[in-house]
Amino acid sequence: MDISDFQLERSIFEFRYSPSYIHWDRAGILWNDAQIKWPKLKIKRGEPNVTSFTLDDTYEIAITIDKASVVCYYPKADLLDFIEKVDYFLAASTKQLEIRQYTRVGLRLLFFKTYADKESASAGILEPKLVNLPDGPHFGLEGSFSLPELAVRWEGSAAGVTLRLRSEGRKIDFDPPMGVRELQPYHEEKFGIVYDLDYFTKGALSIGQFRTQDWINNVLHVVKRDSRRFLGA
Repeated sequence: MDISDFQLERSIFEFRYSPSYIHWDRAGILWNDAQIKWPKLKIKRGEPNVTSFTLDDTYEIAITIDKASVVCYYPKADLLDFIEKVDYFLAASTKQLEIRQYTRVGLRLLFFKTYADKESASAGILEPKLVNLPDGPHFGLEGSFSLPELAVRWEGSAAGVTLRLRSEGRKIDFDPPMGVRELQPYHEEKFGIVYDLDYFTKGALSIGQFRTQDWINNVLHVVKRDSRRFLGA
């Protein structure tokens, strides 16, 4: 198994900070400026403690009094457009909310590899040989194991990573409203393995210490390099 066998389905950048109560006064200014830069921005949720918008049916961008996030669905592998969006929103939020330091910065990447059925997806999680699962009854039970999940966590003095490898099934059922002939029913069920990696900083990080593009590119490099060994390539 290799990281190149997986498709990157989602990238999530989140930054946290001490509560900034001027969020209630500045959120409108922040989003007004963002809509000038991104005219296709559409409001998803508008409440005193949290505001969020969508962009091009690809991005979800949100901010609260103590954290903000940029989520991209099916980003390109190089993350260049994602980095551009993150860099702008991080700088704009930091300015409007008068953030002096970040308490946590994290990048989460979710990959998916498709298998033919539930049994092969379940068995596929053993390919990296991370766990020994002997043949025969397990804990007094006959039968095969189903959609297993593994999770590990490493922490250093300045950063940490949580990694999850899990088999899962996905089911989509869509039936158009009565009388709508333009749409056809759609039903699909597929199985696969999710490779879910969350890389995060520990401790306070001053504004001047952080460079969005350098940090994300470095994390992406480390993920590609070390995932090959973790997955047994």
